[in-house]
Amino acid sequence: MTTVILLAALVGALLTAELVARWWIRRGTRYCVWPPGMRLEVRQDPGLFPEVEPRVRFDVNADGERGSEVDASEDGLFRILVVGGSSVECYALDQATSWPGVLERLLNRSEPLAALGARRVHVGNIGHSGVGAAELDVILERVLPNYERLDAIVVMVGASTAYHWLEDGAPPAQAPFVVPEGLMFAQHPLQQFGWKPQAWALAELVRRLRQGWLHPREVKEKVGAWVVA
Repeated sequence: MTTVILLAALVGALLTAELVARWWIRRGTRYCVWPPGMRLEVRQDPGLFPEVEPRVRFDVNADGERGSEVDASEDGLFRILVVGGSSVECYALDQATSWPGVLERLLNRSEPLAALGARRVHVGNIGHSGVGAAELDVILERVLPNYERLDAIVVMVGASTAYHWLEDGAPPAQAPFVVPEGLMFAQHPLQQFGWKPQAWALAELVRRLRQGWLHPREVKEKVGAWVVA
C-alpha cells in the first residue's frame, strides 16, 4: 500500500512539474529565430566548392542572434540588427567572414566609431534561410519587442519571396504563402508539447538550460554533400 501511495505521489509531482513547466514556457519564452546559446560547427563537404571554408562556426548569443554576446546597457553601444533570408544567414560562411561579421569589424574602426558617436558597434544577425518578405514581417513583429533599443535595422530580403512564388507555380496574382509561424522560430511561447518523455516541457527546459549554461558545440559533418550529388 505504501509503495502505491509513493508511486501515486511521484506521478502527481511529475505531472504538476510538467504543467508548471508548460505554463512557464508559455508565459516566459521570447520569440527567437535561433536558440539562445547554440554553438554549431559546420564541416563542409570537401567536394562542394574549392573556395568554401572547410569549418564554419555558427554561434548564437543569449539574445538569439548569430553574433557575439552583448550587454544592452553598455555605454556607447551602437546596436545593429540584420534581418532577411539565406543571404543574411550566411550559413556556409564562418562567423567572422560572413558579411554581418565583416560589417561589425569594419564599423569598429576608429573613423566609423567617431562618425557614429559610439564606443563599440554590435551587429546581431537573425537572418534565416527561406525567409521572404511575408515571413520577415511576422519575424519583426514578434522579435522587435525583445529589444529596448536598436540604432539601425539592415534588411536584405527578396530572393526567398521569388522562389516561394515559383514553388507555388508562379501564379499571376495571389497573396504570398507564408511559412507557418512555428517553423520561423527556434523558441516561441506557443510551442506544442506531448506526453512522450522527449516531447515534455520539462525535457525542453533541460535542453534550454544545457544550451544556455554549458554551450555544447554540435558538429555537423559533410554539409553540402547533397549539392555535390
